[in-house]
Amino acid sequence: GIAGYKTTARIVVPARAVLLPEIVTAKLRKRFKVIISGLGHSLVPVFRALGKSDVGSETASLIEKLQSHSVHLGIVTSNTLRNLTTRFIYRLASLPPTAAHMFAYAFGGGIGFEVGKGNAIQSRQPIFYKPIFEDKGLVGSLKREMEEAAREVKMEHLLPVEVDDTLEYPVALTISGAMVGQVSPIYRERLADAIRRRLHAHPEFQGLHVFVSSDALGVSRVDKADAIIHMQQLLGVAPEDILIIGVNQCDFSSYRALAGATKLHLGMLSSDIPSDVIQLPNYDQSGARAAFREILKAYEETDEPA
Repeated sequence: GIAGYKTTARIVVPARAVLLPEIVTAKLRKRFKVIISGLGHSLVPVFRALGKSDVGSETASLIEKLQSHSVHLGIVTSNTLRNLTTRFIYRLASLPPTAAHMFAYAFGGGIGFEVGKGNAIQSRQPIFYKPIFEDKGLVGSLKREMEEAAREVKMEHLLPVEVDDTLEYPVALTISGAMVGQVSPIYRERLADAIRRRLHAHPEFQGLHVFVSSDALGVSRVDKADAIIHMQQLLGVAPEDILIIGVNQCDFSSYRALAGATKLHLGMLSSDIPSDVIQLPNYDQSGARAAFREILKAYEETDEPA
């Protein structure tokens, strides 16, 4: 084995290791056909601090090179569709007509689109759409319960609850104001638990999911696993040819979506993460870039047809 590393099924690399061990690079240096990732911390910084651009030039360049090898890209985020497009998609080089597909799923995976020519998204033509309710009265009731949950745990300063208005029926209700990202993860989870308790107390809210990310929390009908399974079926790509990247608790369902896929966790260590997930704790965007470089090496080192 490698000094300092356990040789069990679980692979955990010390935070910010200068060089990734061979046991990790061997799993990432592969001609993946699909990369599926969250947004905040993995592809863009959570905060627009110090005037930094949303997508770093190095990350954007690596994605462009991967697309030139016909690697499909899917983004599944708890962010709003507006944040997903303005902070990421619009800042990438436009896909040429024959390039790989790009898919974008927002609001915890509740609504998804194929990114078209010129990085355009037809917001009225989703490829995936799972409304939280088709009853505006129930939407209003859910909004009030979420507000009461915030007051219950004395976190009303994070309000308001925002109702997705992309289409007629919302796919999520979220709390995603500027203050949310500044709150400790412990307190975000405390609010999420308060919301879960209220959902469980009402039969009409059964089957809904509470998601928590670094800059938002909310309620949706589906979770990220549903979006990932939809994308995999749409492309017809085997799970073994897919890399899934996540950073926080709302990505845990992603890791359980496809047996056989390679999974990479870039956030805090957690015993709740399945043992087949590679953990690079606190690597954030640098971990995603490291994975992209290994994939590119696999494509550049062989002339085997894709």
